[in-house]
Amino acid sequence: MSNSAAQLLAILCLIDGNKTTIHNRTYAEYKTAIATVDGLGQAAIVCIWQKPGTHLMVDNTCVLTLAKMSVTWDDTPWVLEPVILHPFHSDPNDDEYENTLPDFRVPIMISMGTVLSVTSNAIAPYNAPTKAFVVATSEFVCGSVVTYTLRACFDPASPKWTKVPPPNVGNNVYIVGHIHGVYNNTLYLDVESIVLNTGVGSNNPTLASPASTPVATGKKRKFTPVASSSQSGDNGAENNTDFEAEPAPSSVVTEPVVSDTASALRIVNESQVVSAKVRGKRKEK
Repeated sequence: MSNSAAQLLAILCLIDGNKTTIHNRTYAEYKTAIATVDGLGQAAIVCIWQKPGTHLMVDNTCVLTLAKMSVTWDDTPWVLEPVILHPFHSDPNDDEYENTLPDFRVPIMISMGTVLSVTSNAIAPYNAPTKAFVVATSEFVCGSVVTYTLRACFDPASPKWTKVPPPNVGNNVYIVGHIHGVYNNTLYLDVESIVLNTGVGSNNPTLASPASTPVATGKKRKFTPVASSSQSGDNGAENNTDFEAEPAPSSVVTEPVVSDTASALRIVNESQVVSAKVRGKRKEK
């Protein structure tokens, strides 16, 4: 299925690591659980492609990951293949280990797919008229293409979606949201953001410049709100001072002199007047 994707952004706790082979590639396989809004959760397997010589992580290691996701409707666990994975290093058996982690319990699902149907009926688990639509999506996970459907829902209690229409059937949509739960073998997604039709271009408005730039503190941090720059903003002005504009050459403006004669009005310049005076003096001599 073209224009389709299904990925999960999550902090996961991994246990029972072992090495396995899938399509002639070596993976480290871990058990985990995906938290959901309804609190029930979903069992999953995380398959991490292993470079030669890589050691398994100890039990209860937590990782931040963006992973491709395969969803199943039987009792088998879902399968996650990380695209990016960053372990939180420390001793997972330390009582303070989880206290140092970000408060990010329920993962975020990012999906793109085609709308198959739309409804505004009262559906579980919201028990209220809900704008919802079924999306067919697919992803390439561990060497195979998996295809499945999910039901994306606008929260009926949120005024955010009051004037937002559901997408049309056949549209290719991009959605971001939290997994609410699984009901009647259907994954329900609470939509937080949506592009109603990715096939239609949009004019992006010009973003306003921030009113002020945050000032970096002297303390060295792993994460900083200010981007470093290889050049100072004043360098350009300093370089300009090395060059001075050459002054424009001065020009001599000759003002006309008006002379009245009996025959006509003649305009002569000063050089002609000076020449006439010199000739007059020569005649007097």
